Amino acid sequence: MRRWRVPLLVLIVLPIYGWLLMVAGLVGYWLLLSLGEDFSPSDLEWDKVLNPLAWIEEGVFTNWEGIVSLALPALLVVGTQIIFLLPVFSKRLGVTGQGRSLKRTVCAAGLVGGFLFTGLILSLLELFKVWEPVGEWITNESRVWGGVWGGDMAAVFVVFWVSIAAGWLLWLPILFIFARRAGPRRFHERLVVVLLAGTVLETLVIVPIDVMVRRRTDCYCGTGTFFALCISIWAWLWLTGPGIVLAITAKRRRLLAETHCVNCGYGKGPSPGSACPECGYAWLEVSPASK
Repeated sequence: MRRWRVPLLVLIVLPIYGWLLMVAGLVGYWLLLSLGEDFSPSDLEWDKVLNPLAWIEEGVFTNWEGIVSLALPALLVVGTQIIFLLPVFSKRLGVTGQGRSLKRTVCAAGLVGGFLFTGLILSLLELFKVWEPVGEWITNESRVWGGVWGGDMAAVFVVFWVSIAAGWLLWLPILFIFARRAGPRRFHERLVVVLLAGTVLETLVIVPIDVMVRRRTDCYCGTGTFFALCISIWAWLWLTGPGIVLAITAKRRRLLAETHCVNCGYGKGPSPGSACPECGYAWLEVSPASK
């Protein structure tokens, strides 16, 4: 029975966590719409927002807009968070090639960097008044191609996914270099700090641009800066999960690093020396001089 505790806990926790992410995303979306308007929290239909059955009745999971704006981002957040945090619960991390590889962790974090890159691109397109012409051009061209991407939201999906892929490819080599230099023990914490700093910086850049955009248009829910702010909300939600887990497991991981090699999991023993006898990884961070 004990071996089924973790799978059962995962089956219970993950759906609840995914639902909370969608609720937070929906509330954040509403807050962005209500900026500068005379709205109050009581205007939001909380009985529907907090009720998953009401979402099914409203067709959130059968309507492509609901799937793309809520269900798909929540699924991406949960999935990439799990990939990112898996090495945290292992004695082996493997920056130098041994132990559990950090490649998947870097790839998951790179996706967040790709989303931040997309938010920046959308904001710049809106700032220089290029977003609307780009959208019209893509929509017109898609109708020529047979209507595959037809509709007013065509530009959103084309620019969105192309820029995400470009940002992901741009961040990957940077994060791999960062992973080797940071070392396995503090890698996850430092990576979360880097992504958090990038999210804060991007939000500070987007907000004043969005203020200018809202002054010159009446329909701002389709602007590039609005989508960029939605991306920032999901980035904040993504960083919250790993941040909480890393804070809770900090003591356990510190004790594990003091008794085992963080690169290969080899036990240090009573006379550890200055490096791991199994893989040669230096124990500089937990040496007596550094305590």
